[in-house]
Amino acid sequence: MKHQLFVKIGLLLASLVLTTPSQAENPDDLEQIQNTKQCPNCDLSQADLSNMDLQLTDLTRVNLRGANLQGADLRESSLKDADLTNANFSGANLSGSNTSLEKANLTEANFSNANLSNTYLFQANLTGTDFSGASLENATLSGAIFCRTIMPDGSENNTRCSE
Repeated sequence: MKHQLFVKIGLLLASLVLTTPSQAENPDDLEQIQNTKQCPNCDLSQADLSNMDLQLTDLTRVNLRGANLQGADLRESSLKDADLTNANFSGANLSGSNTSLEKANLTEANFSNANLSNTYLFQANLTGTDFSGASLENATLSGAIFCRTIMPDGSENNTRCSE
């Protein structure tokens, strides 16, 4: 009888954990980015920033792991040294000669149908990144790590997998 009670309590706790929405971003950091467009070193992991106007925003070294930036406007913004692992940038606009993703970690990020024209991706980690349908026209990609990277035409780029 005790065993059944423990099993039921365990199942109840597990269901509560699985149904509770996760919200990892720091609410103060989210407010800061909305009010000042300055948020270097912020924690915005798992944040929903979809369709936001983030033009000219300083997101240097920001944590955007798993964040949703679908359709966001990030023109002329700095995401230098940012952690963008598993972030969704589909349809986002990151174009502009001052838009920097230099040394950013874009592992498994989704940039499908995004505009990255003239963007600076120097030494960015593009492992598993999806650029299908994206514009990379005149983007600076020197030193970038290409491994299982889906290019705009749908081909896979593995030129730096072994490094």
